[in-house]
Amino acid sequence: MTWRYDPRGQGFTLVELLVALAIAALAVGGLMHLFTTGLAGGSRADLYAEAALIAQSKLEEAGGMVLDQKVDGAGDEGRFHWQRSVRLWRDGDADYSRYYLVPYEVSVAVAWTEGARARSLALRIIKLGPQ
Repeated sequence: MTWRYDPRGQGFTLVELLVALAIAALAVGGLMHLFTTGLAGGSRADLYAEAALIAQSKLEEAGGMVLDQKVDGAGDEGRFHWQRSVRLWRDGDADYSRYYLVPYEVSVAVAWTEGARARSLALRIIKLGPQ
């Protein structure tokens, strides 16, 4: 097949082809940006889910212990650092002296680094325990 000049102008000019190529490059660049952003968001969501599981397990561990003893603690699990604290929960001027079970606030904070950013997640619950 040989190239021939088309006097009716039904072909594409070089400028039209360059514009179409530039538009296609911008579209592909935008799609690549969306793809990498989606992957980073998925990775971040996985880290938050893992941190939430660690925090829930540390809350459950504290619930199984006698809360009047010190169950404060800290530790590391992989890339995550956790810290647990238990405090007597006060509701204003409530007097718990006549009750056998009193409310305790159990809180767990999980921290990790993601690249150069520090991330954290905290959970807390109120449990009843002996005075």
